[in-house]
Amino acid sequence: MPSDLLDLCDALFWKSLPGYDFSAYRIGLDAIANGSPHADVFVLNDSVYGPFIQLEPFLSDPPWDLTGFTAFSLVENHIQSYAFHIKDVTTKLVSYLGPAMPRNLVCDDYRSVVYLQETRLARIAAKHMSVGSFWYADAARCGDPTIYSGLDMMEYGFPFMKKSLFTRNKGLYDVDTLNRALLDRGHPLPKEP
Repeated sequence: MPSDLLDLCDALFWKSLPGYDFSAYRIGLDAIANGSPHADVFVLNDSVYGPFIQLEPFLSDPPWDLTGFTAFSLVENHIQSYAFHIKDVTTKLVSYLGPAMPRNLVCDDYRSVVYLQETRLARIAAKHMSVGSFWYADAARCGDPTIYSGLDMMEYGFPFMKKSLFTRNKGLYDVDTLNRALLDRGHPLPKEP
C-alpha cells in the first residue's frame, strides 16, 4: 500500500483485483452506509485520467439522486460506471442496488461487468430514486461518448479522459493529440505499458 495514501483517507479498503469496480463499489457503499448513513458519495474508478477541472459544480447539488457523468444506450439506457454520485446513501438504498452490486458475485471480465452490472444499475436504482446524467449518447447514432467523442467532450467541460484511449481503444486518436490534451491540462503523460 502506498504510504502517502493513508494521509489522504478517512478510511481505506484494499481489495484484490478480481471483480472489477462493482465489487469494490459494494464494499465501499456498505461501509459508508453503516459508518456514515445519509452521506452523499462520489464514486470514481481508475479507468480515467483527471479530473481536469473542479468537480464542485457537478457535485454540489446534482439534479438527480443517482447522477452519472455520462449515459449510453448500449443494451439499454444506463449511466456509465466510471464516475457517478449518489445522494443519501443508507443500508436500505444499498440493498436496493444489490441486484447490480451483489455482495457475493464477482465478474472478472469487462463484458460481464458491462452487461450484468453497469447496464442494470440505473434501471434498478430508478425504481427507488431519480437517475440521470450530464452527457448522453444514443448507440444507434454514435458509439460510447467517452471513447468516440472523448476529446470533443473535454473541450466542452467533460472532466475526464478514458485511459483505454491509450490501450484497448488505441488508434481512434493520434497518440500525440491525446498526449497534448493531457499536457495542456497539467496531467503527466501515461507510462508506456
